[in-house]
Amino acid sequence: MEMENVQAIKHNKWVINIKKRLFMALSYIGKLGRIVFCAILIFIIITSCITMLDSATHPGKMPSVFGYKSMSVLTGSMRPKINPGDLVIDNSIKNLDSVKLDAIVTYRNKENVFITHRVIKINTNSDGTKTYVTKGDANPIADVEPVTQNQLEGILVARIPYMGYVGMFVKSGIGVMLLIVIPIIIMTGIEIKNYFKKSRNTST
Repeated sequence: MEMENVQAIKHNKWVINIKKRLFMALSYIGKLGRIVFCAILIFIIITSCITMLDSATHPGKMPSVFGYKSMSVLTGSMRPKINPGDLVIDNSIKNLDSVKLDAIVTYRNKENVFITHRVIKINTNSDGTKTYVTKGDANPIADVEPVTQNQLEGILVARIPYMGYVGMFVKSGIGVMLLIVIPIIIMTGIEIKNYFKKSRNTST
């Protein structure tokens, strides 16, 4: 009987120990996930602010941050590879040889609309210049007109699901107020409060 009690106590301790370790592991994963999410969110906010400034100073061009360009996807023409609400990150095209068949590129059409589609054909003209036939993966036919070299804006290097919604929200008036103006006001208020608190402590 005593042996059974001892074994039961050991078993209970083992279960409690496992539960504690599992809780600590889940807690660590949760904290790590929040840190990663916050880091991505801060990155989106900073890049969105920079791109807004770049758009204002260079209208008609795709905003660039350290040679990388981000854009929120509005349509489903590239499903399932890219979905509406995704954030696509392009690298500036420094060498046209990097634009190969099956590459996903962003170009500016004649209406100054940025489009991210896949290259399905490359034509070489008599003067040595190239044009690119593009198509959305979900579209039944290719884009109407071939893309010229001057229309190319970047080549896809990364995609962040759903973060395009965050980028669009940050660029909106409400987003600017909630994520930029209000936090600045709160931080300023905290600093003023701390200043007067320190002044009172010094005077006493």
